[in-house]
Amino acid sequence: MSIHRHPSLYFEDGSVVLLLPSTDESLVAYRVHRSLLSAHSEVFADLFTVPSPAVPEKYDGVPLVKLSDNAQDMEHFLNCIYVPRILMTEAITVDSVFVNGAMRLSNKYSVPFIRDFIIEKLEERWPRTYGTWVSRDLEHISLADKYKSLDNATHHGKIDGQYYCDVVGDPASAIRFGVDHNVPSLLPSAFYELSSVDPSLDLDECHTALENGDESREKAILESTKASARWSIIQPKEFRLLIGGMDKLKSHSLTTLGFWFTIPSESCERQGICEEQVSVLRNRRWGRLEYDSILRYFHLAMAIAAADQKICLKCKGVLLKKGRDEALKIWNSLPKDFSIRCLE
Repeated sequence: MSIHRHPSLYFEDGSVVLLLPSTDESLVAYRVHRSLLSAHSEVFADLFTVPSPAVPEKYDGVPLVKLSDNAQDMEHFLNCIYVPRILMTEAITVDSVFVNGAMRLSNKYSVPFIRDFIIEKLEERWPRTYGTWVSRDLEHISLADKYKSLDNATHHGKIDGQYYCDVVGDPASAIRFGVDHNVPSLLPSAFYELSSVDPSLDLDECHTALENGDESREKAILESTKASARWSIIQPKEFRLLIGGMDKLKSHSLTTLGFWFTIPSESCERQGICEEQVSVLRNRRWGRLEYDSILRYFHLAMAIAAADQKICLKCKGVLLKKGRDEALKIWNSLPKDFSIRCLE
């Protein structure tokens, strides 16, 4: 089997050569520095101190260590160690080949700075907190409006070379990443967002239709500005948990919307007016549950109520607090609703 020296990660002053299999059935050699890898990884430090055979194998005059990891993964991993700024310049997404490769080996060789940085960046998109999720959802709503206003005959559904479904991210890939790399913090928001994705909108099928000029599918996809997902990568167990969580979210929809009926408050300053106006808002927003997820329904309803000038400040305060409390209750119950612990 032929050996190829990596073009940028083969250092002439390196003290050890790592040899790994590539996808093209060749071997890739990385000549690196034992001291640097040992400083970042206790696993490598132990590996390099294991007693060598009487006649240690060498390559290009230095010790040779054969590893079974994928050569491309090692390239991404070593780049993070030798050129850490690459973590700032690469797009950190759950479906990135670079991110997945670096994450696999940072887990295996216990290099926490790579893992921690990647998780921190991914949690900006798949957040831990309700407030961060609302901010992200508002960005997606604004983004959807921009895509809807496009002249698709000119722009072909793209802004800066990307379709809407690519920009908002794939919740199925987030689940796959969270399970495969043991990052449970991504799973509640990922499962929640996947629960509102139309099963007919498969991300890869959408790409194929858009790129191949399938006019009927293309028109529907571009006009929908809805998220899609790589449904094929969801495992049967994960799909069962998704269905179970969706049933619980439906029950939340029925039991938590009583916040509208907290008005008039005991200290209402506009008897009759507040109750009537909240009733108008309630009836107007009720139908949105067919289109909006329950958490989007809550934060948009709260925004509309906050801006309404007919509701007195006392009633508005009561309404907003009750609405936020109910939304937080739903958010905090997501790990239990989707049985996230079953995947840890």
